[in-house]
Amino acid sequence: MSIRFWFALALVALPAVAGAATHTVTQNGITFEPADLTIAPGDTVMWVQTAGVHTVTHGIDDSDPPLGEKLFDAPLSTAEPTFL
Repeated sequence: MSIRFWFALALVALPAVAGAATHTVTQNGITFEPADLTIAPGDTVMWVQTAGVHTVTHGIDDSDPPLGEKLFDAPLSTAEPTFL
């Protein structure tokens, strides 16, 4: 494929990547701050432990998340203080 094709493809894809944001959620005991967060496709959420132990969990089991989404269950503790 030509260089022009790849250059054009990069120009089309660049705005989607450039618009992605990183959000930080801190955990203190059994609370999270912010308590509510709205994210857009492509955004990243970093979970940070500040005190106590908790988990970052999506869904209950394989039947819980919408079709195609992946479950996760990650600890937040002094040994594992962040989840990205």
